[in-house]
Amino acid sequence: MSMKKVDVKFSNGLNMLACVRIANIASKFRSKLWLQKGDRIADIRSVVEMLSLGVYEGDSVNLLADGEDEGALLSALHNFFTDSETMDKISA
Repeated sequence: MSMKKVDVKFSNGLNMLACVRIANIASKFRSKLWLQKGDRIADIRSVVEMLSLGVYEGDSVNLLADGEDEGALLSALHNFFTDSETMDKISA
């Protein structure tokens, strides 16, 4: 199992659009993935679970991955959270 900490910089936090895009990225990989905020964990393939965490701009979250392609999955999601074009699209 691997973990990567990311800061949420989207002005709307993890809204519906962001969660759908995250779930779509995760669906391309075989590894299992979870999003952790504090002591709460959500399956990243479930938009409803991610939304229930209440992740806002400025929050730090952990991405937890387990499986054969966990490194590539974490890298893809890290890019999603840090790409300025993504931020513009999600925050609009």
